[in-house]
Amino acid sequence: NWEDKCGSDEGATRKWPKRCTDAGTSGVMFRVEVRQYRDGHQIGVETEWAPETGKKILERHLDDQGHNHGAFRSWDDRGRPVDAVHFKAGELEGKAEYWEPAGKRAARGVYKGGERDGKWEAFYPTGRRFRQGSYRAGRLDGAWWFWDPKGKVLSSTKLIDGAGPWIDWALVEGVPVKRAEGALQKGQPVGEWVFHSKD
Repeated sequence: NWEDKCGSDEGATRKWPKRCTDAGTSGVMFRVEVRQYRDGHQIGVETEWAPETGKKILERHLDDQGHNHGAFRSWDDRGRPVDAVHFKAGELEGKAEYWEPAGKRAARGVYKGGERDGKWEAFYPTGRRFRQGSYRAGRLDGAWWFWDPKGKVLSSTKLIDGAGPWIDWALVEGVPVKRAEGALQKGQPVGEWVFHSKD
């Protein structure tokens, strides 16, 4: 039993060591996690390491109720960042940053009360901006810009209280692709929309 060999009880808090193998029969390296519990709730800092490399792949903070609270960071098996966000009582709150698998920044912005709020940017793998705009309480709002990989404007619009014309672009393998166009009202599609696809 892996828990018997590798885990240890310390009063009401269970802690796991940094690295551990099932040496009994398989010799398989397990993904290692360090967690703390109190009164049945996971609390404190949770940390995970990749089995093959021993690199840290997750670190998150939990409050006394077991909700994400504070910094939440994750990395890939090579130690490159995947995301860095903050929580308050289980809801996303504050600055957020996301990275592509190759380790390049993909997007950054701010959450408030679990919703996107304020300026958000997304980037090409080269580091150039792909899009920039703002949200208000999770709703698209204000000026939005989309650029091609060389910095030429693909489209721009100004939404007032989430209303106005919209062209939705996506990055597909680093290339901007127009996905849809139509009108928004209160940040939601209204009326006729035209969708584009490769099929």
